[in-house]
Amino acid sequence: MNTLKVSVIVPVYNVEKYLKQCLDSIINQTMRDIEIICINDGSTDGSLSVLEYYALKDNRIKIIDKKNGGLSSARNSGLRKAEGEYISFVDSDDWIDGNFLETLYDAAVSNDADISRAPYKECFSDKQVDGYIVKLFALRHSKKDTLGVNEHSIIVWNSLYRHSFLKSVFIGGDCFDENILGAEDIPFTVRTSFSAKKIVPTVETYYYYRKNVQNQLSIFSVKRSENIVLANKSVVNFLNSIEVKNTKDYLEAFKRVIWRYDDTFRRIRKMEDFSAFLKESYINCFIAEFHKCKYMDEFLRNYYEDYFKFLVNKDVKGYMLESASEKYIVTTDKLGNLSGFPIMETYMNIPKVSVIIPVYNVEKYLKQCLDSITNQTLRDIEIICIDDSSTDNSLNILYDFAKKDERVKILRQQNFGAAAARNAGLEAAAGEYVSFIDSDDWADVNFLDVLYNEAKTKDADIARTLYKYHYGTTVKESGINKMLVNRYKAGKFLGINEHSITIWNAVYKLSFLKEKKINYFDASLKQGHDIPFTARVTFSAGKIVPCKGTYYHHRENVDKQLSAFSVRRAKNLKRANRLVIAFLNSSSIGSEMAYIEAFKRVMWRYDNILQKMRQLKGVKKSLLKVFVKHFIEDFHKCKYMDEFLKTYKEDYFKFLINKDIKGYINFCNRKKLRRFIKKVFSVESKDSHKTFRILGIKAKFKYK
Repeated sequence: MNTLKVSVIVPVYNVEKYLKQCLDSIINQTMRDIEIICINDGSTDGSLSVLEYYALKDNRIKIIDKKNGGLSSARNSGLRKAEGEYISFVDSDDWIDGNFLETLYDAAVSNDADISRAPYKECFSDKQVDGYIVKLFALRHSKKDTLGVNEHSIIVWNSLYRHSFLKSVFIGGDCFDENILGAEDIPFTVRTSFSAKKIVPTVETYYYYRKNVQNQLSIFSVKRSENIVLANKSVVNFLNSIEVKNTKDYLEAFKRVIWRYDDTFRRIRKMEDFSAFLKESYINCFIAEFHKCKYMDEFLRNYYEDYFKFLVNKDVKGYMLESASEKYIVTTDKLGNLSGFPIMETYMNIPKVSVIIPVYNVEKYLKQCLDSITNQTLRDIEIICIDDSSTDNSLNILYDFAKKDERVKILRQQNFGAAAARNAGLEAAAGEYVSFIDSDDWADVNFLDVLYNEAKTKDADIARTLYKYHYGTTVKESGINKMLVNRYKAGKFLGINEHSITIWNAVYKLSFLKEKKINYFDASLKQGHDIPFTARVTFSAGKIVPCKGTYYHHRENVDKQLSAFSVRRAKNLKRANRLVIAFLNSSSIGSEMAYIEAFKRVMWRYDNILQKMRQLKGVKKSLLKVFVKHFIEDFHKCKYMDEFLKTYKEDYFKFLINKDIKGYINFCNRKKLRRFIKKVFSVESKDSHKTFRILGIKAKFKYK
């Protein structure tokens, strides 16, 4: 009777430096009923000696010593000897958690699954990062869902495969095509994924994939591209030979093939040994495979890329010229205007939401942000990232995500700021709705789903939801959340002024923004640009709906170039206030009370700016006077002054009414003194007692 639960197959080629860590992680697995088949594929270093040493220590290790034939040949050799109920593939320069095999085996057996998959980490010399598929696994696992046929990375080593299942899929033949070197995982993964009756995710263990290891196949080359062509052809032949249950699964898998063809060509087109003849031959092969799509009309309706027109028309020269430009990069001017980027009319499948993310020097936080967006439960989205001339590693992170997820598009601009970046995103956007995400923030995985469905159901121009502030390890609910929840429970829409001056906790109907010609109309504002934008959208919207059940997470106290209050920031905020007043006075939208409430917010911001300016070191009195002068000028622009003064009362209003600059400044100085005195000495009266505060010490005296 076979008692082996898992056969672990480990191909080995010149990895002496890393092999011990790999083998230690396998022999120390919590699951003991395993065999470890190590295939020495003609190593010329000390790898075989390491294997022999470990085989003496652990009789579960079996060594196959063979001539060098490549990874596929080595794995096939191991499979022929395997006797386990399930099969695991571990690369010899990687390692696994101690519970890796037990977790995957238990998940597979308890769910009667043909395949179980684990999350993985990409391990660099100085850090470890989650593989891009990890959050999807966590989401599926939390809902006790199985994985779809295309919900995987093109890798074999993070999974466990039922041995009898592999024998049924690859009847009478080897699992890996030995003619394919360096892309062997592609046809194997597609074939097994489409053939499996059930694929289950796990979350309690990790595979550790070592990056930046210089092995025989790690460097991209023309030879490697030839193997990717062979792998792609194998996938297309397989897809066209089976009857798929869901056409969308076929289309998604076929799209991945086309993306690999295009990505490979753009990588190798500048290589010296990639001659004009080879280029033309490659493109002819690409076009021939493209035209093998079984559902071409539906494919073209669901997916769009600029270069598709050349493939459709079998235009080799046209594709070659188009590929000479960068695939993802589009440049913008300082106002965020684009040229040459596909706008709404060119999309064959309109996304539900266009997510716009300005990016500037946020390498520390960007991956968390993009992970939260690429793993949204709402899949029909596009993700437009605008790099604002980052000087850190942000752009490379964007490239990595764009390669993995076709929904990610990258625009680049000179350092014009977030407002210009958002304008560029708006011009490029093709979705029904638009969402703005800051690149150092993140959102719950159902964020877009909740907002889009609520907006769509109510036919709203704007949908807003809850958000939290994150100050390091401290988390604070926004003050606006309670009001949003109350409005939601009451089934009411939001009023014009029922919002924070934030744009990122909402979605906006794109047709509404275009009809009202709303964008960041003063893109030169480096800060405060959300203020006039929010005023315009809220006063112009037909319906604004509240949502609950999801959160936006805003990171505070991040070291941004403009996060600290400064004279420059004060000038930008003053300009933003003036833009709001100009809009309010030129618009007939909204009631008189809505105008008065919005105007009060402008006055409050002016006063707040001046209070903060007074605390800055080195601020000249002459500059303060200029700010107060402008404050007074804008105060007197109120369209409904009498009603405003009846509705709102502040002590400093009398100085604004009388245009008393000196009086306002002296009032502010006295207010500062009063705050200080209150901290030093204060008296608080209650029905039963009085509380005295003297130099920070409290004393309570009860009444007799």
